[in-house]
Amino acid sequence: MASKSAYHQHVDRISERKPSLAALCQFLSNANTVKGPCRIVRLDFLEGKEKPVAAELDYGGLCSTLLKDDIGKLADCDNDQGSTSSEKWEQIQGRILLVEDLDKRTIELLGQHLDIDPMFFASHLHLPWRDIQDREPEECTLPSQVKRQSFTNIHYHRPVLFDSMPPTGELSRHMNVDRKVVVTPISKDRYVGLVRHCASVLLRRRKTHWLGLVLVDRPTNDEYLYSAERGGPSKSISLPSRLLLGGYEDFLDSPPVGQEGAQGGRSLNRLGLLNDLRFYWCFQVPESFNPANPSLHALAYYPLRIVAAEWMKYAGIMYRAVKQFEYSTSVKDIRDELEKLNSDMRALQRWRRGSMSSEHKIEAIIRMLKAERPGVPPSSDSASLIEDFEYILATVQKLGRHLESMLPVVTSLVQIIDSRRSFDETANVSRLTIMALIFVPLAYISSLFSMSEQLGPGGPYFWVYFVVAIPLTVAVVLVAKLPLGMLERATCCVRWRRGSAQGTNVIDHKGLMKTEV
Repeated sequence: MASKSAYHQHVDRISERKPSLAALCQFLSNANTVKGPCRIVRLDFLEGKEKPVAAELDYGGLCSTLLKDDIGKLADCDNDQGSTSSEKWEQIQGRILLVEDLDKRTIELLGQHLDIDPMFFASHLHLPWRDIQDREPEECTLPSQVKRQSFTNIHYHRPVLFDSMPPTGELSRHMNVDRKVVVTPISKDRYVGLVRHCASVLLRRRKTHWLGLVLVDRPTNDEYLYSAERGGPSKSISLPSRLLLGGYEDFLDSPPVGQEGAQGGRSLNRLGLLNDLRFYWCFQVPESFNPANPSLHALAYYPLRIVAAEWMKYAGIMYRAVKQFEYSTSVKDIRDELEKLNSDMRALQRWRRGSMSSEHKIEAIIRMLKAERPGVPPSSDSASLIEDFEYILATVQKLGRHLESMLPVVTSLVQIIDSRRSFDETANVSRLTIMALIFVPLAYISSLFSMSEQLGPGGPYFWVYFVVAIPLTVAVVLVAKLPLGMLERATCCVRWRRGSAQGTNVIDHKGLMKTEV
């Protein structure tokens, strides 16, 4: 058994008084968490340059970057960017590290050399399936603590379309950090998977420079983990899927006609945040970004813009669900729709829980943006982000209320169908009773007459069977199913005849004869 790193031991000690770090401890203790390579991109902001210099690193390059003593100088690690010898010694104002699909050794390396709060990594990992003893860090964090944090964790969903019906069970993404996938049907033979994602941003200030760390998830692919039951063994499966609408809506202003390709020499694929953030930072720096002393909001500007676009797609799926459940209740023969309505009721209950969780995630983003940090003046970018996320929150809340209001309607329809089904069963029992009332007397008389050959079929007195059986059957049916209306009228006639000599006959409110003295 390999010895634990210093940062791993540090997390274990803190988890004794912070149970929300249990997911991080489990991740660091599991030797099978590495399912793919961890990509790292470095963005260096140099004095006198508007745009950063990008370079892709491996694990060794990350180690040398963090362990370098003279980190205020641009060293020999930028040769692949075509830098000259004079550029190597230009002063670095700051640096952003983009890390995709975090793994165990990267957590331990970053956590130890940057002295990162374990809550930052724990909030980013996020258990896909929780037990009653599992707590998410954001559920334990109060608004006053958010103001003191130098990081933020931005949770959101990315919708994907499946080409075929996914298997029933627990579904998650197959990568280093498992992400939960919730499948919901949006139309006949079309299924949407809401894949949970997280983008985490951290800011560290040093004597000579600042350093920003951005953690993102891997682009979606066809590899998933499937488990037939919660807590059971999982296996890797391949499900053909693609991003809904090809990805999020680009938030940059449209370029002039004829200049569509003039965007920094790179294209925006909208598949993964690492490539997209690299594109945005190299194409245009946010207005509120100060390369000498940036704020946490400025570092999180582009991730928040992308997340806002993803939340708008999520709201579109909710609107589609509202239409789907409204149409599902407008059927001609609802007796044939009992199974479908039961399925809709379960789906509406999941949407109710999902909308509550989504509102909590969006509210956490708004609280982070509104949190006043000392020495950081408010910016126009933060104000626009607050306005956008407040609009998204209002939209999700409105659609969530619509979906919740559909739940009692579907419940009432299920009850009506159940009552109609019970009426049909009662009618069927009544038909069987009538059949029994007819055939039992006939069978009884037949059993009596079968003692004599002359009364049997073909005998000279076979007609006697019908003479006796038919009146007896009619009498049994009348006694068992005597109409109440005829009985009331007969009783009324008898009373009327008895009282005709004593008073006047009138008709009461039920249409029956009544004698008044």
